[in-house]
Amino acid sequence: MNNIVATEGRQGTKKMISKLKKKTEGILIKLPKSKQDLRLDLPTIGFNTLKDCKKFGLKGIVLKSMHNIFLDKYKCISFANKNKIFIKVL
Repeated sequence: MNNIVATEGRQGTKKMISKLKKKTEGILIKLPKSKQDLRLDLPTIGFNTLKDCKKFGLKGIVLKSMHNIFLDKYKCISFANKNKIFIKVL
């Protein structure tokens, strides 16, 4: 299936993910919006995002290289490896 099941609104990633059905088996794609000012506002993920991905059955996260903030990077990578969640940087 190649469907978009949710898009992030003003309330953020956590709210978007929480609206998913359990075992969605999708992928979180976290890229800057077309008019987003990257000098002030970069897409951000961290440990809580990874925990939410696991909770709702997402298989992985895709990020754009040099266009995001990755909080607790090594803790997130360890958690992702233990829970078979991939992290892909484009």
